[in-house]
Amino acid sequence: MTAPAGPGAIASITTEEIEAQRRVVLTAHPLQRVGAFALTALAGCREPGEITADAFDTAVRTMADDAVRAAHAESTKAADGFWLKASGSFFPNSKMNHPSRSKRGRDELTEQVRAWRTMPEARTWPGVPCALCGRAAVSFFGKVDVPLMESENQRNTTAPGQAGLPLCWPCVSCFHALPYGCRLTGGANTAVHSWDDSFLAQATRERVRRNNEHIALGVPVPSNQPSADQIALRGLREHGRPLGAGVDLFVFNNDNRGASLAVHAMDQPLAEWLRRTMRASNRAGYTALVAAHRTKELSGETRLAHHAFRQPSRILRTAAAYLADRPPPADPVRDLDRDLAALCFSFAKEVLYVEQRDVDEIRALARNVATVVAARKTQSELKKFQVAYRDQNPARLRKWIDDHAVRWMLRSADLPTDATGPFITVPQTRLLFDPDHQTRLHRQLLLVAVLEHLHEMGWHPEAAEGADDELDDETITSTADETGDLDAYDITGIGSLEGQSA
Repeated sequence: MTAPAGPGAIASITTEEIEAQRRVVLTAHPLQRVGAFALTALAGCREPGEITADAFDTAVRTMADDAVRAAHAESTKAADGFWLKASGSFFPNSKMNHPSRSKRGRDELTEQVRAWRTMPEARTWPGVPCALCGRAAVSFFGKVDVPLMESENQRNTTAPGQAGLPLCWPCVSCFHALPYGCRLTGGANTAVHSWDDSFLAQATRERVRRNNEHIALGVPVPSNQPSADQIALRGLREHGRPLGAGVDLFVFNNDNRGASLAVHAMDQPLAEWLRRTMRASNRAGYTALVAAHRTKELSGETRLAHHAFRQPSRILRTAAAYLADRPPPADPVRDLDRDLAALCFSFAKEVLYVEQRDVDEIRALARNVATVVAARKTQSELKKFQVAYRDQNPARLRKWIDDHAVRWMLRSADLPTDATGPFITVPQTRLLFDPDHQTRLHRQLLLVAVLEHLHEMGWHPEAAEGADDELDDETITSTADETGDLDAYDITGIGSLEGQSA
């Protein structure tokens, strides 16, 4: 909604300033940027700078037509009422969804909606620059037009006599276009943003394509659509260029019952790593990574995407648990997915910045652990190692290592003759147990490396009997089992983004 002209209103506007009101520019406001690329797609262009004055007018007119159509819907629950319902979380109390609209005639309502979506006359402009781009502002705006702004009646956060944020018409129009570039639910909405313009353009263009039908016809978005995290993950994996920035999810609601905003950020190293899993050399590993994240309740891709945006450290943790705890009758060594194991080390180095020298130390220790494990014909020692690894208190793993370090030093009879040198070195001990290091991460890599070495050694244990059966029970019932802990994370973020279009 526009506000009356203030004392700073100017009587004359230059031709250049008038023409600038039909040119879209990108600003530092993430939601304006998403809206700018959505407006670009509506104008039939690929870059904001390509939008001509006529194309800008066409896109603004299209959005006004959609708003008018929604305003005439019988109710938010009507067959054509979805866009009317969704508009409340973007433009609350606007002319298109104000509670009083049902009392107005069709022509009057149409006129009011179009007036709302029409640039104010130059004589009413306030004579101040746009807060986002610096061009001449056409008025002051509040949350009716700009998500998460204060009401236009708010005064205590703005200068005296001003009714909100001063904005030019193109920036306001970008906010009007924002819903077209968001994942719509009828409740909280999600915008995918990145400072990498190429990726943002691609992701927003695809979202506009999907949303156009739902907005134009007012029909609901299917409740079984992928989560916002999943859509963003697919988009970045399909992006054909290296990502120069991370990817953010803005989950927001601008309705009057309680505005909300949550931002989930995926840093650039992780985003680029996930994009590169599309390479032929990484695809098999990625398929296994998705399988590792699958549960009875969630698809692997949904859970992986949730971890990527909210708990990145769980990606490696989940993969390590999957490699180690394949269900019977699987042989964790014979059935080792080497592509997934390689992807684990790639993740550690490229995303978590584990140095190569530390990886080499971990692999060297893993070789010795694999040697003592393979000295037994059954899986008993491997299972003891796994149980010790799972314990939330690293003292249990430390004791297992210390015991075998002594046996190694005494050259136990069951060890091969080439088992020389120390079992574990001081640098390796620090990597696993020194609080100043990423000890949990290093222990996860150790587990993966041990399985890798056993696989390379061709070790295949005999079927367990007697005491080994008891160890199976211990492995399963261990209270410190990390695999159980993996599923204890909060999935309300997934649920809150799905199934809300009804």
